[in-house]
Order: sequence, then structure tokens, then C-alpha cells
Amino acid sequence: MDWFVNNFGKIYYNSTYGKNDLSNIEGNGWSWLGPNDMFMKNKDDIDNSDQRLVAKNGGKIEINQNNPLSTDDDELIMTLDIESAKDAENFMNDRGYEKKPTKVLAEEIETFSIAQYLPLPMGGKANTKSLIRTEIWLSMTYAPINSQISKNTKLLTWDPMVNGNHVVMLEKLKYQAEGTIPMLLRKVGKIYDKVTTPQYNHLNTYYNWKSYPKNGLLIEYINKY
Repeated sequence: MDWFVNNFGKIYYNSTYGKNDLSNIEGNGWSWLGPNDMFMKNKDDIDNSDQRLVAKNGGKIEINQNNPLSTDDDELIMTLDIESAKDAENFMNDRGYEKKPTKVLAEEIETFSIAQYLPLPMGGKANTKSLIRTEIWLSMTYAPINSQISKNTKLLTWDPMVNGNHVVMLEKLKYQAEGTIPMLLRKVGKIYDKVTTPQYNHLNTYYNWKSYPKNGLLIEYINKY
């Protein structure tokens, strides 16, 4: 009766499985994604019901006869296995969800230039910051687009430099749907931050260890988290 996602972004649905049935799913790295009919906007949104989605996307619908003498105890079993990570991402995008990490190993090299004066409303100066970030997604999920994020960060390495910092961090992230007021505050915050502290970022994202360079600096953390 629930939806599941694994560390590669694949999607699985089983109408008889719940949160405690992860071990029954073939393969490793599965986590709970959402409850029965999680994509329905309201009770009349039949097109996004589990049964309709399973039927439209090549899933299986079977009837398990628990009592050969009566149909009263018959059980409807529906399963959907989207094995292609790309197809799963497209499936979730069509329903207003986007791929997001839940656990990230990140390396950041941050450098600052000489402070410069900017024509801010109240006057002042801001630093130009260069940030190079390399991240490996250790686990992931699908979250509603523009979800609010809560993050817990554990510092693993800190190497201060003359004009900046070099750090390695373990980040754990959670998501929840965003309301109207938080959305407005987020937009205002992004505009102000962009004006006061211009950033020239370079981001390298690896969705698993298989694609990460064998000589990368983060390789020493493999299988530790």
C-alpha cells in the first residue's frame, strides 16, 4: 500500500507493503517514499490514484483468492516497478516531485577576494566568494518541488587556508512541502543574498561512488557513511 525509492532513484510500489516491509523488496538501499495514493490531490483525483498509475505505467494488477468458495475475501494486489532511474525521475517530475539527496558527503573549497564596496540600499561592502563544491549522494528521495529543507551537518575535516577554507562534511537532509509565506521569504532571502554576496560557484555532483574518480580526495570516506 506504499511507495518506495532506492539510492539510485528507482521507484517501486506494492499495494500490500508498508513501511516495515523494506526487506521484502529485491535489492539494497530502499527507503519509504510515501503512503497509499500519495499523488492524489483530492479524493476525486482518480487519474493519480495508485490503481490508475499502476495500470498506465505497465504495472501488475492481480487478484489473490484467499477463499476458493467465496470472493468476499479476495485481495487485490498491485505492483509497479520502475527500474530505469531516468524513467522514475520523469514519472516523479510529472507529479510535481524532484530528485533530492537525503545524505550527502561534501567537500568545499571556499576562497574570498578583497572586500569591495557595493551600491546597497544602506551602503556597505561585501565579499566576492568563490565556492567549489564536490558532493556525493549517499542516499536520495523525491520531494515536492520547492520543498522546505532542514539540514543537519557534521564536520569531518577542516583545513583553514590564508584566504578561505577547505572542509569535508556529512549532511543529512529532510524535506516538507512549502507553504505560501515560507515561499515568499525564500525568494526575498535569495534576492538579498545575491546582491550582498555574489557567488561564483562550481558544483560537481556524483549520484553514487561508481561515478566518483578513483583518485578523488573523498575516496578515503568510501563505505564509512
